[in-house]
Amino acid sequence: MRNCNLKPYEGLSCPFLKISNIANLSLPHIANVVSKVTDVPVMHIKKSLRTRQFSDARKIFMSIARKHGKYSTVQIGRYLDLDHSTVIYNTDSANDLVEYDKQFSKTYYKVLESLRGF
Repeated sequence: MRNCNLKPYEGLSCPFLKISNIANLSLPHIANVVSKVTDVPVMHIKKSLRTRQFSDARKIFMSIARKHGKYSTVQIGRYLDLDHSTVIYNTDSANDLVEYDKQFSKTYYKVLESLRGF
């Protein structure tokens, strides 16, 4: 891995590194790690609850599963019992939040750090 001097937040590794081992993880495993980092139970990630805490955890799960896990929007949608277009919308929304919301970005990269160890 290359060295990265661009660290958006203290204590986090470079967010620009490709995390290849996530591609081998199952959707339930990614959901469990998101659940542990965000303190949101997996059953609430899979429900359509609209409170910020639950929707942010769901967006992080969808974005990581899509971007790093190489799962299709249909596969992620089936796991969450959602339509694939909902997955597309939430993935795009998560990408925007990573760029503009410090707290969301910090949580997102903590999940990636946790997944790196598997």
